[in-house]
Amino acid sequence: MSDIPHDSPRIKGMYIDGSWIPASRTFDDLNPSDNTLYARIPDCTTADVKRAVDAAQAAFPAWAALPHHTRAHYLHKIADVWERRGGDFAAAAVAEGGGWFGKGMFEAGYVAEVFRSAAALCYMNTGEVLPSEHGKFMTATRWPLGVVSVISPWNMPGILTSRGFAAALAAGNTVVLKPSEDTPYSGGLYFAEILE
Repeated sequence: MSDIPHDSPRIKGMYIDGSWIPASRTFDDLNPSDNTLYARIPDCTTADVKRAVDAAQAAFPAWAALPHHTRAHYLHKIADVWERRGGDFAAAAVAEGGGWFGKGMFEAGYVAEVFRSAAALCYMNTGEVLPSEHGKFMTATRWPLGVVSVISPWNMPGILTSRGFAAALAAGNTVVLKPSEDTPYSGGLYFAEILE
């Protein structure tokens, strides 16, 4: 019999390369208000991290090559799901990280707007004409760089994760996310569920 509450998320493993991968070990995610068990979270090994980085590197060329409007479309879809599931996120954020339901709902709505803002970045002019010597023409163009590592803190897991995450995707980069040990579901695995 499990000692995990029935209303806790059902953790499927680590989300790597579009699939849920079982973890070889886990750690207990405790509710800070009463120290009860909220969930058992995958505890990634060095090999798991390498696997995630390798998968993100392999996915990078295809994601970077997508037209800007396609990346924007995906980011809008993510925002739509965040809006629909705001109450789920708020409940998870409260149970896992403390705080109150209103803060969680604020965060969920804000995260949706972060993804919408990132979608708008896909349409922005990214080239610049820079001051140069007389008779010369100099421009700057931005290109996707590759795999971006997002390490999120515990205190605003949705907002602070999404700020690095959404902009990186909009720019054509892939992401490996490492959430805080204090909010590993609301700051990490919840994002994976939405992206699934």
